[in-house]
Amino acid sequence: MGSNAQRVVSLRMKLQEKPQSAKLRAQLSCLLSECAKLQYDEGKRFAMKEEALSLAHKAIELAPDRPAGYGALANIASEHRLRMEALTTAIELEKKQRGDNPPTVGMALALARLLTEPREEEARMLTEQVKKGGKGIGKASAKHPNRRDLSESETEIYQQIQKTTDAVVAHPSMNGTKENETLGWIEYRLGSFFRKLQPEATYRAQSARHFRKAVDILPSNHTLSKKSGFWLATMGTDTGVNTCTAAYAATVDRCPEEYIVGLYCGFAKDFDNLLVNKLHYETPALLRRLVDGVLPASRRGKRWARRAADLGCGTGLSGVAFRSCVENMTGVDLSPEMVEKAKERQCYESLVVGDAEVVLNRSNGEETKSEGSRSTSSMYDLVFACDVFVYIGDLRSIFASVRNSLISPDGLFSFSTECLDEDPAVGNGFVLQKCARFAHKLSYIEELANKSGFEIRATKKCAIRKNEGKDVTGILAVMGVSK
Repeated sequence: MGSNAQRVVSLRMKLQEKPQSAKLRAQLSCLLSECAKLQYDEGKRFAMKEEALSLAHKAIELAPDRPAGYGALANIASEHRLRMEALTTAIELEKKQRGDNPPTVGMALALARLLTEPREEEARMLTEQVKKGGKGIGKASAKHPNRRDLSESETEIYQQIQKTTDAVVAHPSMNGTKENETLGWIEYRLGSFFRKLQPEATYRAQSARHFRKAVDILPSNHTLSKKSGFWLATMGTDTGVNTCTAAYAATVDRCPEEYIVGLYCGFAKDFDNLLVNKLHYETPALLRRLVDGVLPASRRGKRWARRAADLGCGTGLSGVAFRSCVENMTGVDLSPEMVEKAKERQCYESLVVGDAEVVLNRSNGEETKSEGSRSTSSMYDLVFACDVFVYIGDLRSIFASVRNSLISPDGLFSFSTECLDEDPAVGNGFVLQKCARFAHKLSYIEELANKSGFEIRATKKCAIRKNEGKDVTGILAVMGVSK
């Protein structure tokens, strides 16, 4: 946000010099719209959106026959219909303005939005309708927008996108970092669009092609490059994809942080209802019972854990399950929205937005002044992680961090993950599934526990949730520090 803030200041200064510039007003509107998305303060976010909207309308007023103002309005208008109307007008004016000149990357971006956003909005509205108790249309229904073939108009827009992006790539002046980043965004957006469409046999290869283009265009450390590689990895076992996506599966050992944050940002408000009522999620309670089962009789039913860490605490469902056995509990989650919901439960002494491993290692690094060694006040009697390791394939690093943060000899580590069958044909101990979640073999967990300084106290295979109406088999585990 720092660089964006500097750009906002720069554009404001330019606008003071040229107050009648529709282009500058449109640029500032678009920038404020982006800044608003990153602003957690509700008041500041609202003020940014209002100013962005005002700037877009003023840009249109100053230059009604130019596309800039309409393009800005397409970013900030609150109603989907108004955004699409503004976007359509911007595209028409851009075509008219450019004439026979080469198309711009901005045109390709606008066309990509025109193709993808109407179906996304339709699907979102159907989901909202179901949440409010309406009948709705399920994803399995032939009437769902993700199950419709492309219409003639959509096919025409898609062909225009391909033609435009090819022309942009071929033009010698269109090879700057900014243009490449926009092209990468377009390819990622198209990959995501086709990934959701059914049937998979028709659209999955198309999705993979766009994701590969995004990987080729963007730097390897770019967020969208990592997310594209991740989605390609989920297609690693797809027989319908005629390309070597298995190569990507071999390189992905955890879900991108940005993907997880984005996923749960949208889920936070209705997360508990979705998990408990729709997916029949019972992992926290099941895991607590497994932990209680390994405790000495003298500890059961008491607050035996002085300090505990809830990794991936979400909205606090797991915290509630373990609250009665912990004196001081810290919750950690990547999603700020989930942490805000967890605060409402008031079952944590502290909540941290961040990566669980980073937080554990930070605690491990604390030292006592007198001894120069780690203080037990910074360590935990219990570390638990419900439905977290489905986003991490290679568990070596997190196991080591947990081991170093547990008090010996009585500290306990408990967690759940999805179960991978002990198939000799699957060489790895974990696999990234099509559903974008990792599954682990029990043998992998047992071997890694031994190497990491743990001894297994209890394991259990059981249904941990529903997926498309079917039980998902998981592994619950409780480990202690090796003696």
